[in-house]
Amino acid sequence: MTRVFPLLAALLLPFAASAADPYAELRAYPTGGIASVGAWFPQGDRWDLGVSAVYDRAERGDAGRHDDESGDGFGIGIEARRSAGTAHPRWFYGVRAELLRLSIDWRDDDGARGNSEVTVLQPTARVGYRLPLGSTQWDVEAAASLGAEINISTSGEAVGEGAIVLLGMAVRPH
Repeated sequence: MTRVFPLLAALLLPFAASAADPYAELRAYPTGGIASVGAWFPQGDRWDLGVSAVYDRAERGDAGRHDDESGDGFGIGIEARRSAGTAHPRWFYGVRAELLRLSIDWRDDDGARGNSEVTVLQPTARVGYRLPLGSTQWDVEAAASLGAEINISTSGEAVGEGAIVLLGMAVRPH
């Protein structure tokens, strides 16, 4: 996974001076949080395609398969979204998929401890609202996502996965 970030950066650099819109986003879910930076590539008046570098911090406590699970990791994301149209141009909806490599430390009440390295696929559906940030050249976006956290590869014992709900805020130029 560490080789992916230089590749992602190399792919994004040529677009930095073009029509790409950079963004930064923070999302929270009941047992953790996600920070991401990326770029949107407008596809006409109503569609955007996005790519991002992602950091995920999980503090699952006993919400996983063990009595206490916590950890973090990095990944990449892709997204497609569409504005709701001319009648409601600030509303948007779309889909996002992130591929993450997490290192999860776990322990059980019986004294067992360990670490699991997990590759996670996180597909979500999103809806949000975009609002100009005062008289600046920036917009702020609020979004809600519903999806799944799917462990597709695990080195070590199995750890938590399942449904996920996220609430997020992002900033991007308009």
